[in-house]
Amino acid sequence: MEAALGPVHYALAVPALGPADHLRLQGLLLRAATGPRRGWGSNLAGLLGGSVVGGLGGYLAAAWDLQAGLWVVSTRHAGWNWELDGLGAFLAALGLVAATLLGMALLLRGRQRRALRALHAAGGEIFGAHELLLGEAGLLWRNPSRTLFVPWSRLTGAARKDGMLFLLADRISAFWLPEALLAGHPDRPGIEALLRRHVALP
Repeated sequence: MEAALGPVHYALAVPALGPADHLRLQGLLLRAATGPRRGWGSNLAGLLGGSVVGGLGGYLAAAWDLQAGLWVVSTRHAGWNWELDGLGAFLAALGLVAATLLGMALLLRGRQRRALRALHAAGGEIFGAHELLLGEAGLLWRNPSRTLFVPWSRLTGAARKDGMLFLLADRISAFWLPEALLAGHPDRPGIEALLRRHVALP
C-alpha cells in the first residue's frame, strides 16, 4: 500500500475522533448520501399546498354546515365539564396532531443519537488515533493493526464543522483533521494546497 501511495508529502499524527465529532461526521455523511436538504422553495410549496387543502376543507365544511365538538364531563364532580366546539375543537385536534408528530420526531432523534453513540463505542480503533500520510497518489491511514490506502480520486467532498476538517470518501466514509492540528503544522498552506488539488475545500 505504501508503494501505491508514491512520494509522501506530509505525515500527520491525527488524534482520536470524540463522540461529539463522530455525531457531526455521521450527519455530514448522511447528507452526502441522501442529497441536499430541501430548500425554501420546496418548503413554501408544501406550505401553500397544505393551505389550499385546508382552505378547501374549511369551505366544504361551511357549505355543508358541518360542525364538530368535544365535551368532557366528570361523573365524580357535579357541575364540572369542559366543552370545545367550532374553532376550539379544530385547534385542539391540530395541537394533538402537532404534539404527536413532535413526540415521534424527538423519539426517533433520541434513538438515532443512542445508536450512533453505540457505533462510536463499538468502533474502537477505527475512530482512534492514527497516522495519516498525504502522498502523491492519495492518502494512507494506518494504526498499529491496520492500513488503508485511498486514492485521491475517491475523495468526493470536504466540510469544516466545529473545529474539524472532514474529507469525505465515496460519500460513505471520511477522514478527519482537527483545525488545531493544521494550525500547529509549520506548512499548513502546503497541506491545504495539496488537498485543494484533489478536493474542493470549504
